[in-house]
Amino acid sequence: MPPRQVDSNALIALKALQVGFAAFKSNHHHELLNTLDQVIESYKNLYGEDRDQRLAFYLATKAEIARHTSDPTSARQALMNCNQSRTDSVYEWFMLLQEVTESKTGYGDIPNMSPYQANSESSAETNNQSYSPTERMFRAMSAIGISKQSLSSKQINFLENVKLVDILKKHGHIV
Repeated sequence: MPPRQVDSNALIALKALQVGFAAFKSNHHHELLNTLDQVIESYKNLYGEDRDQRLAFYLATKAEIARHTSDPTSARQALMNCNQSRTDSVYEWFMLLQEVTESKTGYGDIPNMSPYQANSESSAETNNQSYSPTERMFRAMSAIGISKQSLSSKQINFLENVKLVDILKKHGHIV
């Protein structure tokens, strides 16, 4: 049986969660935030489906970095405004992932799939540090009801192997 189609906006939100957290952990997030600001600015006068999804990805990535370094409110607001006319938007998926990865007790009926220890005395941020960005993303994916088995090999490759620099190059932001 072929994998069911997973919403592309869910994949974009998952990838933003992963690369944003990886950037935070790398301690190069200040430089990356400057790059993201330039990239986001370049999309302001463009139109179309690709533009909307790309802009949403970069805004979500910025919000994930800001969540760990400062206040993500303005980036989340910009993401919401970018996707306000869609159902199952990148914003909705991203905020669900934000909720899941903030929780110490899990999500819904899946407490063991949370990226945090349910009865830990330490903060969620401390528990968060023990997972690689990819493992954290797959745990969050499971917590929102998407299994790795439901992904195509192309989608798995995108989530596991494509780096932010690859995306920036493909979108023409890095030569």
